[in-house]
Amino acid sequence: MRRSLEAFLLRRWFSRIWVVQEVLLAKQATLICGEDEAPWSSFEAAVSSRYAEYATATVRLPAVLRGHAWPSLGMLGALQTARSCDATDPRDKVYGIAALLQLAPPRLDSASSFGVDYRKSVDAVFADVALAHLGSSAGQCKLDLLSYVQSDTMASSWVPDWRVRSSRSLIASDSASGPDVGSLYCAGGHSHQHSVKVRTIQVAGQRKNVLEIKAVILGTIKELSDTYRAQGPRIGEREAGL
Repeated sequence: MRRSLEAFLLRRWFSRIWVVQEVLLAKQATLICGEDEAPWSSFEAAVSSRYAEYATATVRLPAVLRGHAWPSLGMLGALQTARSCDATDPRDKVYGIAALLQLAPPRLDSASSFGVDYRKSVDAVFADVALAHLGSSAGQCKLDLLSYVQSDTMASSWVPDWRVRSSRSLIASDSASGPDVGSLYCAGGHSHQHSVKVRTIQVAGQRKNVLEIKAVILGTIKELSDTYRAQGPRIGEREAGL
């Protein structure tokens, strides 16, 4: 049963970015394979009930089966969830998610900030996403943007390339039910606790491609160990003791 389900989930249909929109926006979706068919809701419930088992298997649960909370993820969280999805045009990784995020309450980093414009280059569209996040008022941790950067393929090194597939981000969380990232990683304290409001992040340079950050020196790093990639933002007692 498990091998059959894994083989089924590896079909290319599940990897298409537009499938996520087609399924989640449908009033009633039906999954058809050959002569067999089943309500999508029944299929999703059957697979999701075993999520804990399949999340650690060689086959990661397709984005379309992890998308029930997409409207509340925000643009970065949704793009991270869809990072394993395929798109003939890389810009569709942004535009294909737009309608899903518009289902959520208005927020400054949502897809409502992005108009569909195929005259823009891939770099420009991805940069728009990054700039909207840095300029938004949602959340306290703006630099979580950098944890999504997995390559140096973009013109601006601080802009995530959503064409690159990767494992879970080290700092950013793609779970809508999880705590705010800024409440987990805050060695310098919470920004909302300071009475003096200072703009600490800005984009400069003639081409607006230089990210300038004001920071406080907390100490000096003496040694680095191998990176531990946790399955989520919460670290248990066993991992903390490693």
